[in-house]
Amino acid sequence: MNSLTTSINVPAATIATSGLTISTGVLTVAKNAAYTNQTISPNTTHALLGSFVLQNTSSSEAVRVTNYKVDIALTTADSTNLSNLVTDETSGSGMTPINPASTTAPGTSTNNFSVNFTLAPGATKTVNVYGDVGTATAGIVTVSLPPTAIGASSNVTVTPSATAGQTITIGSGSLATPTIVTSASTQSQYVAVGTTTGAIDATKAEFRVVASNGTATISELKFENLSGTSGAVTAVRVGSTTAPMVANVADLTGLALTVPNGGAGATIDAFASYVPADAAGTITGSTALLKLCYIKYTIGGTTTTSGTSSCGGAGTGILGSAVSSAQTMTLVGSKPTITVSQPTGAVLAVGAVEAIDVTVTADAAGPITIKTIPITSTITSGAFTTGTAFTVKDASNNTVALSSTSATGSLTGSKPVNEFTATTGGEAEISFSGGYLLAAGQSQTFKIFLPVATVSGSGALPNTFLYTSLVADGNFSWRDTAGNASSDQTGVTYVYNYPSTFTAAVHN
Repeated sequence: MNSLTTSINVPAATIATSGLTISTGVLTVAKNAAYTNQTISPNTTHALLGSFVLQNTSSSEAVRVTNYKVDIALTTADSTNLSNLVTDETSGSGMTPINPASTTAPGTSTNNFSVNFTLAPGATKTVNVYGDVGTATAGIVTVSLPPTAIGASSNVTVTPSATAGQTITIGSGSLATPTIVTSASTQSQYVAVGTTTGAIDATKAEFRVVASNGTATISELKFENLSGTSGAVTAVRVGSTTAPMVANVADLTGLALTVPNGGAGATIDAFASYVPADAAGTITGSTALLKLCYIKYTIGGTTTTSGTSSCGGAGTGILGSAVSSAQTMTLVGSKPTITVSQPTGAVLAVGAVEAIDVTVTADAAGPITIKTIPITSTITSGAFTTGTAFTVKDASNNTVALSSTSATGSLTGSKPVNEFTATTGGEAEISFSGGYLLAAGQSQTFKIFLPVATVSGSGALPNTFLYTSLVADGNFSWRDTAGNASSDQTGVTYVYNYPSTFTAAVHN
């Protein structure tokens, strides 16, 4: 323009720009994988009939959704079996319930909800469709959702394809036969009932129930002590409801226990209370085996009873017979707790060797008398002195009086009393002379010394071990002094956590 030169450098060929892609919002609809096909019971309110995921797959334009078209495919149940059809969309009429358009099965009921919301590029939204199910006991419902949308800027209509949702089957709801939940707190054991008020909520039985085709509400339960001693159980509690035992049956009414549909179900915790020990000693040894014998529950507006109203004998429905808690409780005025430990500072040598310490504690409910404790012991390289009485000392190192030794025991299996009859050791029975009385709540540690004749072995120390443990058999015995028992309780079946798996090891 100023120099008037003609040597200006200009492109010799056409140069293309980077280009411009024109696109609109793209909306897709998919069945929500987090919600699977369902079976629901009749008379279910606000049932989830279908769940979908909307996604704007465009990278450039938002979409504005203006309508939900809800198509309901029906097989055998007419549209009159559904009511209060609604979505969870808060805009427009999305949350305004409607009765589905009248359709006779098989057929499709078409319904529309005016909505107004925007999905940004790449955004997703979950859409749920709900409805109340009527009294029909059979049928299949499948919801499809083709929404209507337009590009937020372009106003171009976006038309996603209709997508079928989950298959919803209408079926009668029910409870499965209860099963037993086994845990440490529900195992068979002695129950210390004392001599005054008895034992309140002393043990727990756990019954698991699972509902099908709907959430169940249990309103009544009955428990019986059919296999136990009459009168041993005084009451049963579930939640905050307690019922007394009348003719050996506890009837708990006014319950509102919820059992969710499917899955792990719900656990019914039943706590039992027991009578106190009597002066005549007849309560000691009484048994209780709690059984669930009657259930009344409601699913989808239908109430069902199972079992027999009076309990005892054969029942109906899922409770064709009472379901046992699988735990037998044995009533005593008081009871022992047993623990064992490794002797402190004990060394294996010829003579009396402290092999194991056994601590016995009387329940706070009252006194007990320990009679016999079975042990088993072996020495890896050496021998015991046969025919020599064991020595037992208390926690203060006072010698405890034992019964006279003998070749055979006074209880099961003909075990030696307070001695070994073989140099290799084996099982023997520690027998307290006249029994050892423990007051209510009192503990005593018994230090058991065994006679060692020889200790052999070679190489670096330690090379010889003395192994001792308690034996879980009928040679363990004690007397329920609190309950005025006239005979001993034997065996460890009902001794909670009897420590027979622990082994004390003493070496040279």
